[in-house]
Amino acid sequence: MPKQRWIFVALIAFAVIAFGAEVLRSYFYLPMLGGGAGAIHSEDSLPDRMKVCGRDWNRSIGRQYVTAEINRSDMPPAVVDPGMFPACPAGACTRTADGPCHTVIFVRVAEDGYVAYSLSGGP
Repeated sequence: MPKQRWIFVALIAFAVIAFGAEVLRSYFYLPMLGGGAGAIHSEDSLPDRMKVCGRDWNRSIGRQYVTAEINRSDMPPAVVDPGMFPACPAGACTRTADGPCHTVIFVRVAEDGYVAYSLSGGP
């Protein structure tokens, strides 16, 4: 096969894969690397349950919180990246937490909007 034909086939394959991933993303949560906790994530694609810090967290449906609401405690809020293998934010409850810890973590979904996830099972 000539070189130009291989390039054309590769471009078509890439376009099909990219389009398929975009279609799947609109129906399923597909965690991708990158973005981080500070990035704005699509609220519609967030999972109902996440595993962070070795614990299970359940999504609170129907409400967004603003920065002023999540900054009310003495500890800074725990904001996480909902992607694969998220880092454990400071202050979030872990299996071996010593002292007070957050039983609610947040995912940023708007410029000043956060979705809450509550700890499943208790501290």
